[in-house]
Amino acid sequence: MTSRISYRVSGVGLLLVAAGWIPLWTVDSFWNPLAFTALWTGVALVAWGLSAKGYPGVARHLGLAAVSVPIWWWFELVNARVANWHYVFTPHYSDIEYAVLSTLAFSTVVPALVALTAVIRSVAGRSATVVVVTSERKRLPIVEISLGVLMQAAVFTWPDIAFPLVWVAPFLVIDGCVGLIMRRSLVGRTLDGSFGEVVLIGAAGLSCGIMWEFWNYWSMPKWEYSLPYFEFARVFEMPVLGYGGYVPFALFVIQAATLADVLWLRAVRRSSAPSRSGDVRSAAFAADLEEIL
Repeated sequence: MTSRISYRVSGVGLLLVAAGWIPLWTVDSFWNPLAFTALWTGVALVAWGLSAKGYPGVARHLGLAAVSVPIWWWFELVNARVANWHYVFTPHYSDIEYAVLSTLAFSTVVPALVALTAVIRSVAGRSATVVVVTSERKRLPIVEISLGVLMQAAVFTWPDIAFPLVWVAPFLVIDGCVGLIMRRSLVGRTLDGSFGEVVLIGAAGLSCGIMWEFWNYWSMPKWEYSLPYFEFARVFEMPVLGYGGYVPFALFVIQAATLADVLWLRAVRRSSAPSRSGDVRSAAFAADLEEIL
């Protein structure tokens, strides 16, 4: 039954990919941003359908989409300062139209990365595990958050020099927050010599990035880049060194999704099972988190 559902999800995903891909590359219309949304919703569905755990359900998909929207609007705010990318389109959009269509497009980012990570995990035969930071690393979350804030300040202060930190700074802040709340730190795990999870998520980020750039190159609307010092050896619209940014971006997205899961599960468990003992609640929480991840 699970395999049958996965095939159906992948089938729907392929239909959405086709429904988005064709107009993005063949026409230039007012509604083309919706084709982008369809395309990348389809990519996420295909990836989830191919993963070992399958489609996580409509509720989780919508939850990830809700997380995705403020994340990418944040990067749009940062880009207003660094001016590393801009959008090319011919239709005229009012501010409200632009905001609505952009929000729908931005809602596909996190689901796509989470789904690609799930399918690469399946190929690698790995599962997400809760990372326990050892006692020697207890100060690490504070260090991460502090460095992330300083890096973000540098981006706003010296955008032409510090722009590569656009993708690193939020990852350090979020990874530090996850470390503070539930000790699931990717940096802590890496410092302890375990690189598997970072490599896996990084591979998902690069895979997703290559697909983003591939479809973008012949699309309308599309985005173009202006990266100081990196304006050489373009692969599609992106300078080749710019692809390195997809790794910390993917790490940030996965940890942001994890943080959202943790906060949501804690809120649900506190409201639904206030009478349980702390140990029972912790065990149930860990089981639910493992199921989501």
